[in-house]
Amino acid sequence: MRATAALAEERLRASEQRAQLEIERERTATARMQKYLESFRRSAQEAEERQRAESKALQAELGQVRQQLGAVEGAHQALHAERIPLLDELASLRAAAQKNAATMALAARESELALARIEALARENASLQSRLSTGARARALGAKAKLARPRGRLTSALAPKG
Repeated sequence: MRATAALAEERLRASEQRAQLEIERERTATARMQKYLESFRRSAQEAEERQRAESKALQAELGQVRQQLGAVEGAHQALHAERIPLLDELASLRAAAQKNAATMALAARESELALARIEALARENASLQSRLSTGARARALGAKAKLARPRGRLTSALAPKG
């Protein structure tokens, strides 16, 4: 019995030793897990702080962009308001330009017609002057011939009586 009791005690000690080794392993694993968990918590907290900082920076940037957008929209509205009268003025200038172009074309055509009429009148004038000079020469020759002839009755009728 002693041997059985010693064997049972030996088994019990071996069992206790295994249990203690198991407990020690569990403690080591728990310590490792706690270190890992603490490391994870720190990194998560750091990431959260970075994200908050980024979020604040992005919100500030968003505010600036919204402000710029408001300024750009105001400028756009001002330009749009200026555009309408300018478009009206452009339309009236185009209409005036078309009217002026039509007037200039009409004036150019009238000028061409007037030049053609002047040229025709110049030719007619030259022709008349040519005929006139021919007729004047003939009359001049005829007048000389009349002067050379004796004047019959007319001369005696105009002569003084007495």
